[in-house]
Amino acid sequence: MLETTDLDADCAQLAKAGGAIEGPTDLPWGRQATLTDPDGNSFVLSAPALADF
Repeated sequence: MLETTDLDADCAQLAKAGGAIEGPTDLPWGRQATLTDPDGNSFVLSAPALADF
């Protein structure tokens, strides 16, 4: 799992480079997307939920 502060921008950049992206998906603890490389390995990109104050 890889943490990011700008999930949407990272997903767009990876997709533009030819990466297979699934998501982003909103979850109770934040957002995440899955990147699959040409060899079939999957990596989760995660961004924490913003705290409501």
